[in-house]
Amino acid sequence: MIKNIGLTTLVLVSILLLSAFSFSDLFGNTAYQGIEHQKLKQLLSQKTALVDIRRPEEWRYTGVIPNSQLITVFDHRGQTIPESLEKLAQFDKKQAIILICHTDVRARHTSKFLTDKLKFEQVYYVKNGISGWLSAGNETTKAIIQ
Repeated sequence: MIKNIGLTTLVLVSILLLSAFSFSDLFGNTAYQGIEHQKLKQLLSQKTALVDIRRPEEWRYTGVIPNSQLITVFDHRGQTIPESLEKLAQFDKKQAIILICHTDVRARHTSKFLTDKLKFEQVYYVKNGISGWLSAGNETTKAIIQ
């Protein structure tokens, strides 16, 4: 009897865990992926679009990577700004795009949204975000906020 309860519990827990994740979470969604700074530099040299999705006060504080397009995706409460998603939707879905935020959390979530909901074919997010970029000794430039 105890063996059956243990097996039943194991099966139920396994089903619950599997249902908590999408197939792409378990096996890796190749449409979006995190990249290191070296890969970022390589993609930028190929003129891949870089979008900094942080807020204006963050851009002012740290600066931005040169040639970044500035689109704030989340407000200070963490709520998505609908107009920002409309701006992102205007990018060519067949062309690669890179997202960066402070650490990578917002960029990762936005990458998943762009691939899953808006059907972008290739989205990269910068691992460790702008804080990692700066910690590695890379430079930024003053943000021009319009």
